Amino acid sequence: LDSFVHVSTAYAAGTHTGIFTEHDLDVGQDFRNPYERTKYEAERIIRERGSGLPVQVLRPSIVVGDSTTGWTPTFNVLYGPMKAFARGAYPAIPARRSAPVDVVPVNYVADSILALAGRPGTTYHLTAGDRASSVGELIELGSSAASQPRPRVIPPRLYRRLIHPVL
Repeated sequence: LDSFVHVSTAYAAGTHTGIFTEHDLDVGQDFRNPYERTKYEAERIIRERGSGLPVQVLRPSIVVGDSTTGWTPTFNVLYGPMKAFARGAYPAIPARRSAPVDVVPVNYVADSILALAGRPGTTYHLTAGDRASSVGELIELGSSAASQPRPRVIPPRLYRRLIHPVL
């Protein structure tokens, strides 16, 4: 075996706040969903049982369509809300305009996997990082592209306390 590449997710960090490096895994975090938890558990098993094997872990963030054409084989995670947004279904959004939305194009992830393969013992984050778009930028782009008015942005705490209980 020359190389074993495990594709995990940057969201193996779960609910951890602050910096989560390539060397981190179990930092006492909890998880928002089974996807995050199972990716974390797979990495843990690989670290426990992969000693002496040429293992490499790659952690992409949210993978979206091709960077030049936008083509995607599936419409999950970001696409559902964007389609609803284009129909004007969101008069208000519980969010912070400055919050990052870390998405990476599928061709970036595929090219990175090929370029980084064969470097066992390493973990890489395949994320936008400091270049991530913000909720505000996505709202502006979405409003412009769909010719829809910008929805109101409601602070999440206010939404949870006043609006969500009514819904």
